[in-house]
Amino acid sequence: PQAGSAPKDGDKKTEEIDDAVLQMAMAMAEGEAAPVEPEKDEGWFRNTIRKFDFNLAIQFFFSAIVVYSFGSSFIAIAFGRIQDRTGGDFTMYDFFDNIFAFKEWSLEYTLGFDPFKVWADLTGKKA
Repeated sequence: PQAGSAPKDGDKKTEEIDDAVLQMAMAMAEGEAAPVEPEKDEGWFRNTIRKFDFNLAIQFFFSAIVVYSFGSSFIAIAFGRIQDRTGGDFTMYDFFDNIFAFKEWSLEYTLGFDPFKVWADLTGKKA
C-alpha cells in the first residue's frame, strides 16, 4: 500500500500484520532498556580503577615503542652513533656507502657455499 492512502477491505490483513510487528518492536524496545544503576562511591582509588580503560594503556605503550624506535634510529643516523668498524668518525656518507656499495659482501658468505663452484663440480668443469 502507498503511504497516505486509506486502507481497503483487502488491506485489513496487512494492517493487522503491521500492528503485530509494531507491538513486537515496542516489546523488544522495552526489554532492551535496562535499568540504570547509580554509581557507588567507593573511594577515589577504586572509582579510578573501575573507570580505567586498559585499551588506552595498551595503545600508549605501543605508541611509545614506535616513537622510541624511530626516534632512536633517526638520532643514531643523524649523529653518527652507528658502529663504525674503520675506527674513524661515522658520517652519513659512510652510512649510504655501506648500504649501496657491497665491498665486503660475497655470495659464498651469505649462502654458506659458492654456487658457481658447486655448479662447476657438478658439471665436471674446474672453476
